Amino acid sequence: MVLELAAIDAAFYLVFLGAAAVLVGIAVLGDPTFPVWGQWVLYGVLAVASMVFFRRKLYDRRWT
Repeated sequence: MVLELAAIDAAFYLVFLGAAAVLVGIAVLGDPTFPVWGQWVLYGVLAVASMVFFRRKLYDRRWT
């Protein structure tokens, strides 16, 4: 994530994948009995949703 943020022409894909992973980790800390399949589903939903809804806004803000 850090390397992508430091890159000259970052597309911000890894940032949102990493953020989704961190959020799933926080969810598992809150409920340690959270099933592994649920973690994968939550990760997929968060990763796709964040890229669809926030990537363009962040990319436009960074380069304007």
